[in-house]
Amino acid sequence: MISSAEHTNNIDNAFKELSALSQLLGVELNNNQIDLLKQFSFELQTYNEHTNLVGNAEINILVKEHILDALSLVPLINKYVGTKKTNAINLIDIGSGAGFPGIVLAIMFNNINLNLIDSISKKTLFLNQVKNICSLDNIKIYNKRAETLAHESIMRNSFDIATARAVGKLRLISELALPFLAIGGIFLVQKSTAQLEIELNNAKEHIKALGGEFKEIISLNKETISKDHQIMIIEKVKATPAQFPRSMTKIKQEL
Repeated sequence: MISSAEHTNNIDNAFKELSALSQLLGVELNNNQIDLLKQFSFELQTYNEHTNLVGNAEINILVKEHILDALSLVPLINKYVGTKKTNAINLIDIGSGAGFPGIVLAIMFNNINLNLIDSISKKTLFLNQVKNICSLDNIKIYNKRAETLAHESIMRNSFDIATARAVGKLRLISELALPFLAIGGIFLVQKSTAQLEIELNNAKEHIKALGGEFKEIISLNKETISKDHQIMIIEKVKATPAQFPRSMTKIKQEL
């Protein structure tokens, strides 16, 4: 069993490495953001002791596998926000789970309104706990299914940015995400190179039918993030037909 001093040292070293790796992604972390990310990590480790949210909550795993992965979206969001004439940017994170990327993005962007969706109550309970402890007032949390929520008029066609990490195949997550976006909004898809190669052909025509248009794929430095990941940008260019999203059963029948 490690001592309290060793534990603190491990955390400090992990976040020093995070700061250095984030800079390679073009992301500068200030002291307040680092403190909030540390608090978030502590809450996740504590919660994970009694309720499984992530497979491994060891600090180096959280930092390198999850937090850094979420931070890779920051430059693209900054670029998109810079093109908007309004300061009121709304982001929706579908299947927020343990808070990746939603909580991390809320810490990084206190000027963006984040809406976190998860259908599993143990996860939304945790998200609300972090929201309160970290005073993340820019977050709203919904314990609902995305395919139901997307048909509510207040949510449909309402968001500038959508994310959905580790939720499902590209065809599935596109049907969930695109109805939420306003025309001109973007869907940031995080996938491995191998996943995109397999899933893109099956999803291309469906994305078009949903009102989406493929824009580009950003390849991330494998040595920086320790995995072969890419970010696909899909822009919503026309309205999504009213029947979408369908029930999860119907969506999965076509996968």
